[in-house]
Amino acid sequence: SELDCDDDLLPFTTARQCFQAIGIIYQVDVFEPIQEFINKNYLRHHQSQYRALAIIALGSLCPFLDMDKHHSFIRTLLSLLIEMMEDLKEIVRQCATWAIGQIAIQSLNRLNRDTIKSIVDVLLHQLHDSPNVIATVCKVLASLGVEAYHLQAADPIPYYYRLSLYYEEIVFELLHIADRFWKIDGEQALKLFRITYQSLQQFIQYSPIDCYDDVKTIATILKNKLRVTLRNKENCIYENDHNQHVELQYELCLTLQKFIYRAHIDDISRYKDGLITLMISVFKSSNDASGNLRSIALSNMAALVKRIRVDLTDYVKYIHKIIPFLMIGLKDIYCNQENTAMDCWQLRNFRITCLETYKHVLAVKANKEIIRPHIANIIQLIHIIVPLEEISTRELLYVAHILTYLSREFRNTVIQPFITTEIVNWLKNGLQDIDNQNVLLICRQTLHQLNLST
Repeated sequence: SELDCDDDLLPFTTARQCFQAIGIIYQVDVFEPIQEFINKNYLRHHQSQYRALAIIALGSLCPFLDMDKHHSFIRTLLSLLIEMMEDLKEIVRQCATWAIGQIAIQSLNRLNRDTIKSIVDVLLHQLHDSPNVIATVCKVLASLGVEAYHLQAADPIPYYYRLSLYYEEIVFELLHIADRFWKIDGEQALKLFRITYQSLQQFIQYSPIDCYDDVKTIATILKNKLRVTLRNKENCIYENDHNQHVELQYELCLTLQKFIYRAHIDDISRYKDGLITLMISVFKSSNDASGNLRSIALSNMAALVKRIRVDLTDYVKYIHKIIPFLMIGLKDIYCNQENTAMDCWQLRNFRITCLETYKHVLAVKANKEIIRPHIANIIQLIHIIVPLEEISTRELLYVAHILTYLSREFRNTVIQPFITTEIVNWLKNGLQDIDNQNVLLICRQTLHQLNLST
């Protein structure tokens, strides 16, 4: 059956937990006799389940090793596990991949360049293995990338990390594998496609400075792919083809969001025209029933809003483009409240995205006159949210911040005609939230700003 060494699947997870408990209780005192026993009796066992469990046992105990004392043994064990990647049974190869990841993550700062290269080479080779092995490889690569990044914790963004030499090969191979699985039908291929893109997103988010050129190249490829999907989407006759395009567009937008936050500010200035135009095109063309695609497009606009704020002249220009699509977002929320295709979580996510984008738009002083014609529309969003039974703390805080801003910038004589009894009562209910001092404080400040304090 399908095994994911990170999932709660028996019996393998139970074995992993047992050996980890042994490691916690005894630390390294029992490691050598255990590993000798495992090597002798189970690692070459004729039944694959025993070989897989033996590998999990060794991988589970490795975090408790003394890296200085057992350094030579770790290198030997890595060589053995790399050899096990050639096992005929998928379950053994998958467990060996997981164990290599466990050992490499724990000892990455001690491994020499040749050993790291051997690990990366075998992992990239296994990206052409079976789907279950590929899924584990993607997770291991992503975890290694994050660990390498955090090892350089002295710098906000490290100049170099221990995977820098292999970064280009890794990210382009991940992109190639993702393309391969996108073209295949079926739930398993879809799962692999998502996992591969998630790994790619991690590599972009946690990329050192010396790999930034590769990040920009990947971002350019993703933007071009997104443009192609927008052109080809009109030719999708069958529902399955349409769903595939939506899935690809969603992952492309999500990965581009990692780039938007990672990009140098001068590159944001260079790319902002194309990115905002692209996100607006995605938003306009989306008829995804779940609303996820429109939500990520709006979220990317919000991310760009944050980054463009350093250049107020351009920022003002882009706000004219973004606000009308927030209005469409509001209509979508209103129309979809009775639509079972969009569940409660998706609706809430969409509402939060609209509110968050408005909050960032309103935060820039230069926007006052741009915002004035939209006051009624902004309050309309609040009218939609207020009657809902389950409102998150985040939504309440965003609404309160927006009302405070509007009152402060446009005076109460302009704002109060839009403030209904329902909104006032809603804010007053926030004063009863004694368990959340932040909510209580912001609701009190908002009522005071509106001259409605009690």
